Amino acid sequence: MRGVVATWVVADEAAVADGLATALFFTEGRRLAREFDFAYVRMHADGHAEVSRNFPGEVFT
Repeated sequence: MRGVVATWVVADEAAVADGLATALFFTEGRRLAREFDFAYVRMHADGHAEVSRNFPGEVFT
C-alpha cells in the first residue's frame, strides 16, 4: 500500500513481529489479522495512523 512510512508490531515472537511489520507496508492489518494474532500501528505519509484496537500503547503527535 502506497504512503505507509512506518510500522510497529507487537506479537508473541520477534520473527513474526518482524515479518508482519514488513508486510504492513504492502497490505492492510485487518487482512493479516485473519491469519495472525498481533497488534499494530501503520503510519502514513500524510500523518494519519492506523492503530489496531489491541495495540498496547498510545500513539500521539
